[in-house]
Amino acid sequence: MLIERKFYCDRKEVMKYMEYWSNDACEGYAIMAMEDAGLDNETIRKVLRIMSCDLFDSVSVDEAKEYYLKKRF
Repeated sequence: MLIERKFYCDRKEVMKYMEYWSNDACEGYAIMAMEDAGLDNETIRKVLRIMSCDLFDSVSVDEAKEYYLKKRF
């Protein structure tokens, strides 16, 4: 029981310092970037549709990070 409690406390402490991941936040960043880049609304909708319907369900966060690290421009 003591070990479980220690693990819980450590995990809780770590979680305070981690940024919260969500698909909605990711899409928000993408929308802001696309608007700043001057993309039209139809292109933004197309990108978001691909992200939410195809990529979020088939690519893990770690896979996306690895792809980003390989493809940085």
